[in-house]
Amino acid sequence: MNRLLTILLVLSMPLMAAHPLRIPPRRIPKPSGHHRPMRIPIVPWQTIVAGGAAVSGVVFAYKVADGIQSGMAEAAKSAPDRFLDKCGGVGGTAQIASAIIVIVGIAYLAWRLALHGKPPERRELPPPSDHEPPP
Repeated sequence: MNRLLTILLVLSMPLMAAHPLRIPPRRIPKPSGHHRPMRIPIVPWQTIVAGGAAVSGVVFAYKVADGIQSGMAEAAKSAPDRFLDKCGGVGGTAQIASAIIVIVGIAYLAWRLALHGKPPERRELPPPSDHEPPP
C-alpha cells in the first residue's frame, strides 16, 4: 500500500506543477467586523479528470499485477515442473515483442525526422506603415 501511495504522489507532482493552486496572499482583516469566507482555488475540470484518470490507471495496473503475481505463485506451488515449461517461453516472447515495438518506434521517428527535418523558411514581414492598422 505504501508503494501505491508513493507512486500516486510521484505521478501527481507534474500535475500540480503544471496547474499550481491559485491561493491569494493572506490579507490582514479589516476591523469592520465583516468576514468573507475564504475562496476555494479554481481548478479546471480537465485537470480533475486527468488526475482521476491517472489514479485509476495506476490502481488498475497495481491490481492486475497483484492478481497475475498471486496466480503465478499459486501455479508455481501446485506444479513447478509445468510452471517452468510454460513460463520459459513467455519471457522470450515478451522480449521479442518489446524489441520489435522499440525498433518500429525508432524507425518511425527517423522517418518523421527525415521527412520534416528542416524547418520551414520564414519570410519577414515588412514594417507596418502609418496608414494600415496593425494586425
